[in-house]
Amino acid sequence: MDMDTTDNVLSVALGERWKKYRAQIKTCKDEFSEEAVHDLRVATRRLLAAMDVVRVLEPNSRVQKVRRALKDQLDSLDDLRDTQVMLVEVSESMADFPDLKPLEEHLLKREKKLLRKARKEIESLAISGLRKRIEKSAGSLEENAQGEDWTARLLSVGDQAYARARQAFGEIDAAAPASIHQFRIAFRKFRYTVEIVHPILENYPEEYLQQMHDYQSRMGDI
Repeated sequence: MDMDTTDNVLSVALGERWKKYRAQIKTCKDEFSEEAVHDLRVATRRLLAAMDVVRVLEPNSRVQKVRRALKDQLDSLDDLRDTQVMLVEVSESMADFPDLKPLEEHLLKREKKLLRKARKEIESLAISGLRKRIEKSAGSLEENAQGEDWTARLLSVGDQAYARARQAFGEIDAAAPASIHQFRIAFRKFRYTVEIVHPILENYPEEYLQQMHDYQSRMGDI
């Protein structure tokens, strides 16, 4: 789909993210690797973020089914992600804490097992049902984008995402790392929403998108 007016940026974003998601599934099936799985997770989250915007504007069972399918796919890879995060931290600490060696060996075995499980699940992944529902959603968005209030409604979704991020920021407790994690999740959703709507934000600096990415990464380091 080509963007002919500023009013169908959501349809364009949905199409682009759907294309990237399909490409990452193909990459995982053809050349399975830790990096490929990571890239698939990112592509899935971005597509899910687009569907979250669609859900606000056009709530229906079709959108809910797409979101549930994508969320289930992400959840199925959570254990692998958590194991790999712990493995990185343990491996980097081995020089100072050699007694961590048994834990490292355990995590390596767990990672290997989870990678086999992930590869099997991805190879058997069928997306024909998702394709039909997303194509219907894209067609509906093209029709509704002709409405006079469409741009205002789309921007209001960004306002809502920003409000949730601000609320989570206000709830950060330096003594509770989990509160930083919750803010990071809210901020990521806001960032993905901005990536969708920024073409219709007047004089929006492109470098802000990279700054938001970097800020999110710093929270991840914490």
